[in-house]
Amino acid sequence: MKSYTVNHGGGGGGIVPGNSRIPQYLAAAAVTVGGFAMGSALGWSSPSLPNLKQSTDFYPLLDPTHLSWIGSILTIGAAVGALLSGGLVDLYGRKVTMLISSAFFLWGWISLGLARGINLLLIGRFLTGLAVGCLSLVAPLFLTEISQPQVRGVIGVAFQLMVVLGSLFSTVLGSLSGWRVLSWACSGVPVIFACGICILPESPRFLLRKGKVDQARSALNWLRNGDPDVTQEFEDLQESTLPSTPSLSLGAILSPRILRPIGVTISLVLFNQICGISAVNFYTVDIFAATEKGGDNVIADDAGALENSATTAGANLSAIIVQLVQVGAVFLSSLLVDRVGRRVLLLTSFAIMTSALLGLGASFVVHLNTPLLSWLPLASVIFYNVGYSIGIGSLVWTVMSELLPASVVGVVYALLTAYNWALAFLITKYFALLQESFSIQNTFWGFAGCCVLAGISIFFTVPETRGKTLEQIQDQCFNGKKNKSDLKSDLVC
Repeated sequence: MKSYTVNHGGGGGGIVPGNSRIPQYLAAAAVTVGGFAMGSALGWSSPSLPNLKQSTDFYPLLDPTHLSWIGSILTIGAAVGALLSGGLVDLYGRKVTMLISSAFFLWGWISLGLARGINLLLIGRFLTGLAVGCLSLVAPLFLTEISQPQVRGVIGVAFQLMVVLGSLFSTVLGSLSGWRVLSWACSGVPVIFACGICILPESPRFLLRKGKVDQARSALNWLRNGDPDVTQEFEDLQESTLPSTPSLSLGAILSPRILRPIGVTISLVLFNQICGISAVNFYTVDIFAATEKGGDNVIADDAGALENSATTAGANLSAIIVQLVQVGAVFLSSLLVDRVGRRVLLLTSFAIMTSALLGLGASFVVHLNTPLLSWLPLASVIFYNVGYSIGIGSLVWTVMSELLPASVVGVVYALLTAYNWALAFLITKYFALLQESFSIQNTFWGFAGCCVLAGISIFFTVPETRGKTLEQIQDQCFNGKKNKSDLKSDLVC
C-alpha cells in the first residue's frame, strides 16, 4: 500500500493539490445544507416552547407535560431514524439515505406549520427527529469517505458549523416571528438540500463494497478532479475495501481490532450526552429566564418566569448571543482540527465545559440581582458552548466515522447514533425531574463531574487520527502495525 506524506500545517504542500480539493469542498457544501436543516430542527424548541406555553390557539391548552414531550420527542424520532438509516446506508447507499432524510424533514415541517393541536405538533417533531437521526449518521460517514486525510477534519467540522448556524437561524427567527412562521421557513431548507445531493456521486467506498468498480472509479475521479495520484489511491481503496458480506462471525466481532474502536466510540457518545448539552440547548431560553428571576426551576410553571414577556425577550437575546459565540467557536475548531489534532481539542473541550458548568450551577445559588453577579449565567453558558463546540460537539461524529472499521461501520454507527439520541431523550425528558430531585445547581455540577470523567477517558483511550488515511488508523491504532515515527508522534496509537 502506498505511504502518503501528509502536511499537518494546513497550508500548501502535502498530498492534495489545491485544485483537487474543489470537488470535495463542493460536495461538502451540498451535504452541509443538511446540517443547517438539522440545526434548525434542534434549535426549534428553544424559542418555540415559551411561545407555545403562552399560546391560546390550542384546545386543550398546552400544559408542562405537553411542552416536555414537544421538546423531547425529537430525540425519540432521532433514535428511530438512526436505526432505520443503519440498514439504508449499506443497502441503498449514502445518497439515497440523505434524500430520505430530506423527505422526513419536509413532512415534519409541514406538519408543524399546519398544527392546531398537540397531536400534529408531536407528529411534526417526531418526523423532524427521524430526519435528524438519519442525517447525523449518514452525513459524517459520507464526508469522511469522500475526503482526503489533509482536509477530512475541516470538512467534518464544516458540517457542525452549519448545524450551529441552523440552530441560530431558528433562535433568531423564532424569537422575532413565532414558531409557526419558523416552521414554514424551515420547510424550504430540505428542498435545497435534496437538489444538492442529487448532483453528487455516491461514495466510492460504498460502490466498491457493492462490486461496482467502474462507478467507484468514476466517482473517485470526479472527487479528486484529475489528481495524478488518483490511480494509486483507487488501487489502495480496492485493496482495503472488501465486497459486502451478509454478516460477520461472532468471533470476528469480538476480536480486539473490532471491539477496541467500538468501545472507544461508545464512550465518546456517552460523554457527548452526559456532559449536559441536550439539557442546556433545549432549555437555553428557560435557563436564562429562570436565572433572571432568581428562581431555581428552569421548567417554569404558570406563575413562573416565562409569563414575563420582558424576561422572555431578554432570555431570547441571551440565547442568540450564545449561539453567535458558538458559531465562532466551531469556526475556530475548523481552523485547528487539522493543525493541533483531535485529541487536544477534545481534552480542551471538556476542561472548558467543566469550569462553565461549575459557574452555571453557582449562578443558581448566589443572588443574581446584584450588578457584580448578573453576568454569571450568560458568561457560563457562553463558555460552556464554546467548550462544547470547539471539541466534542464538532468532532464526535467525525472521530466515530474515522475509528470504526469499514466491515461494521454501517450497523455499528447506526446503533451508536441511536444510543446517542436515546441518551439525549432521557436527559431532555427527565431534566426537570433531576432539578426537582437534586436541585438545579447540583444537576449542573453533576454534569461537570461527568466532564471530568470524560477528559480522563479520552486521555487514555482515544487515538489521534489527524493526517492518517482510514486504513492507517485501523492498522496503527487497532491492529498493532506501528513504526518508529508513529510511536514518536502518537503515543496513544
